[in-house]
Amino acid sequence: MDDPRTPPTAAAAEEPLLPPPQISTGKGVKETIESILIAFILAFIFRAFVVEAFVIPTGSMATTLLGAHMRFTCKECGYRFDVNYPGSGGNEDVPAYAIDSAKNPLTFRALCPNCRKQVTGGEESGPEIRYGDRILVLKYLYIPWVSSPHRWDVVVFKTPTSVDGAPAYTTNYIKRLIGTPGDWVMLLDGDVYVCHDAKYADLEPEQALGSIPAGAWEIQDKPKYAQDALWRIIYDNDYRPLDKERSDGWRLPWVHGDDDGWDTGDKTSRVFTFNNPTSGGVLRFDPTTVPNYRPQEAPGGYFTDWLAYDETMQQTGYNAEYAGGYTTYTVSDFKLAFTYDRKGGDGPLRAKLTKHYHDFVLELYRDRVKLVHKLPDGDSADVPAVAAFDPRAARGPIRVEFENVDYRVTVRLNDKVVFRTTREQYHPNVADLLVRYQQRHEPMFKNPSVNIEASAQSATLSHVSLWRDVYYTPEDTRSRSEITHGRPSNPVKLGKDEYFVMGDNSAASSDARFWTQAVDIPEENLHVESGRVPGRFMLGRAFFVYWPAGYRPVKGAPALVPNFGDMRLIQ
Repeated sequence: MDDPRTPPTAAAAEEPLLPPPQISTGKGVKETIESILIAFILAFIFRAFVVEAFVIPTGSMATTLLGAHMRFTCKECGYRFDVNYPGSGGNEDVPAYAIDSAKNPLTFRALCPNCRKQVTGGEESGPEIRYGDRILVLKYLYIPWVSSPHRWDVVVFKTPTSVDGAPAYTTNYIKRLIGTPGDWVMLLDGDVYVCHDAKYADLEPEQALGSIPAGAWEIQDKPKYAQDALWRIIYDNDYRPLDKERSDGWRLPWVHGDDDGWDTGDKTSRVFTFNNPTSGGVLRFDPTTVPNYRPQEAPGGYFTDWLAYDETMQQTGYNAEYAGGYTTYTVSDFKLAFTYDRKGGDGPLRAKLTKHYHDFVLELYRDRVKLVHKLPDGDSADVPAVAAFDPRAARGPIRVEFENVDYRVTVRLNDKVVFRTTREQYHPNVADLLVRYQQRHEPMFKNPSVNIEASAQSATLSHVSLWRDVYYTPEDTRSRSEITHGRPSNPVKLGKDEYFVMGDNSAASSDARFWTQAVDIPEENLHVESGRVPGRFMLGRAFFVYWPAGYRPVKGAPALVPNFGDMRLIQ
């Protein structure tokens, strides 16, 4: 749960210059006092109606927004990452270093999200604890005559559920807005589905699954600004581990056949090369190469919704062993990115993403590009380009971003959208997904695949990385029990002025999916069922991290030095 509390403020004003001798001192003092009063009044008005500052205490919005956390750098691959600092309810409770009640340093086990190397911090003094992000919230946006909340906004609101004995409806939360007034909202296979048809408005939630036809549910794809904030790293070859033969069984996840033309280099290499003038070879991402692969617990291997930030959630003692217990789900929404530099030859380079028996193959020739959609029934069709792209005009390496997310395939070449599927070309089979959910298939489908194939050419691939989308869970991943709101058997029906919210860290967010208390304020004629946020509880949209965790000028001192590099817009 997130409780963005207003941080302590400090105001300092320089003394006004003394008035000229010929002006009455009494009048000058009066004008100064009036100016100060006006400044305070304006500041209070600005804070009340325009912008207010809040602080993030927990990790339910990670990694978009961070609560109290620890930052590690993997010594094997150099990847920098953040993990939750457990046991803190706010910045006022956060020590400078992780120590127990007897002031012994705490040691936490974390796993690098890139190469899964175990990283241990705090052997001498305990790892440094970084405060939660301080953010700015635009409040005037949600005044009815100005604007209303939009799906995928990051919003601050008064919580409809009780928190730690605080008076009802007084604690501030921050989540991402998922459902808007009039929606039926359902979480299925990690995605958000919405039904807008008014003829189903009078159904009860327990009737919805049998009464709303599968075709009435529409998947909600995220705008690019939100999607960019929600990608999670699977593996980035720019951070290749130094030790190729690790004791935990790590090996390069990109694999290929012998003598097929591919060369993935050694531990000092960050570039893949292909050199075969007559035939081809396939470079395949093997998810089972993840260290300590557990096919019974996490058959997806690298392709799961595991998040490094949550690895310390249940670790509170010295040298504590991991006791998280989070269930992982197999994911299939990916972004493959690389820079392609053809050195010679006329053969194609093909990149393939597979999701639920749909194959999408991006083909890059010397003089043209194409995107082929191979359907589950075996047929295939070319996806029309939305913009022309001639590889010859690029005159150099081509930066490729190829993503399949929310049943929308997008290809960007040198930051230009060249292909983008429509709903008519590619859409989910909701009826099949619902059957598989009811039968509790896990994984619901065969593992997805990610391949890069080259033939009859010489070329290099650099900056190769693979990312996954956030996966919204319809169950409590800690207990494997169904959540209260949003699961297919109990979708959320939102009224005229009601909203549904979830955290970006879906596996560890106590959000509207779990709320069981209704809002009941008789004197305001307000009654809202549990799992909903009334419109009048909405405070505004979070838009800027103005003070991320800073730097301490000396050991043990407050983090007073700003970290300008982590200041960012909230998307």
